Amino acid sequence: MKNLYAAFLCIFGVLFALTQSQARDLYSNPDTAYISFIDHGYNQALSSEDSLSSLTTNQGLGNFQASPKNYKLTPVRITTTDLSNFQTSFSNDNLTYIKNLTGLRNFLGPPPNDNYANATDVTALINAACVTTGVFTNVGATPDQVKPSCWLVGPKNNVWFKFTAPPSGFINVQVLVNSAGETMRWPHLSIQDASHVDVACEIAAGATINSCLGTSGLIPGNTYYLDVEDYQPLGTTGTFDLCMSSVPPATISYSGSPYCATGTATVTRTGTAGGTYSSTGGLSINGATGDINLGASTAGTYTVTYTLVAGNCTNSLTTSVTINALPAATISYAGAPFCKTLIAPQAVTQTGTAGGTYSSTAGLTINLLTGAITPITSTAGTYTVTYSFTGGGCSNTATTSVTITALPVATFSYTGSPYCQSA
Repeated sequence: MKNLYAAFLCIFGVLFALTQSQARDLYSNPDTAYISFIDHGYNQALSSEDSLSSLTTNQGLGNFQASPKNYKLTPVRITTTDLSNFQTSFSNDNLTYIKNLTGLRNFLGPPPNDNYANATDVTALINAACVTTGVFTNVGATPDQVKPSCWLVGPKNNVWFKFTAPPSGFINVQVLVNSAGETMRWPHLSIQDASHVDVACEIAAGATINSCLGTSGLIPGNTYYLDVEDYQPLGTTGTFDLCMSSVPPATISYSGSPYCATGTATVTRTGTAGGTYSSTGGLSINGATGDINLGASTAGTYTVTYTLVAGNCTNSLTTSVTINALPAATISYAGAPFCKTLIAPQAVTQTGTAGGTYSSTAGLTINLLTGAITPITSTAGTYTVTYSFTGGGCSNTATTSVTITALPVATFSYTGSPYCQSA
């Protein structure tokens, strides 16, 4: 009997060694968690259940216990979110805690939209009723692509979504985190084009404050991407919802564009007032009214942005405005002043834009097409000659001064005449 017991211990030892040689710890494959079955007080799940998502009760989830080294290995991909009774050999039976431990954060495996290539299409959410049940998650997500322009750090736990730009060219996206079913904290959001260039970007305003970001100028029909993350190190991965709208809160336009570089351009705005206007350097724009000083601006095409901030929601509406430079020319009369006795027309010297017309006030004989002046038929005096011309859709004038000088007049007499001849 004693020998039989010794043999049993020997066989058990061999079997134990074999299972230990195959054991995997939780630092391994991020897509698969290795779960051990413990005889003491637990019931084993059916072998046909290859995913804990098929277990429908918390009692069933309590049958599985994770340990750094497993005695009996059952490779299972955990996809269920009902993990309240999931037990671990760590002193904490909260899986939310376990997945955040270094090396264990992928215990559940990454979500399906963990990377840009597998972005979840949310076009159907545009203008749909918003829900607050925590439909999406970034639990177990891994870093993907570069840090968006306004984020301070990251990415670390970012997930991806995509949508087709609506006909309005506007999109407003909210990352909802303030309802009971939403557990993500400090949400960050970036709207990007297909080249990963930020179209709009926002950092978290608070732990349970929804991120809200709207932007116009999207190309209808093009695909754009949403990069969602919890702020590090304050944030917490978890569930969240997306709420999307294609209805802009306001529109702006400059109906006279393209403009010539003179005068003032006034914006036309519809919708919500109280925003601020801005653009890039070179455009002289009033931030409060949107009026543009065309003469003080550099010629070119600009994007004007109207920014509305309401609570934690920032919407940016854009429009394009073009300013054309005025054409330039100079005129002069090299021989001025002219004597009135000159019979031949005196030609103008003109540089710059050609094809204009000449004019002056009455009294000056001037050829309207050539600008030549005929002094002999002009009245003596000083005149302003104006050259009016057009180029690039804009008109301008150049002026010069010209003087016609009258012949000098003099008289003389001999007051003693007649005189007597004397020696």
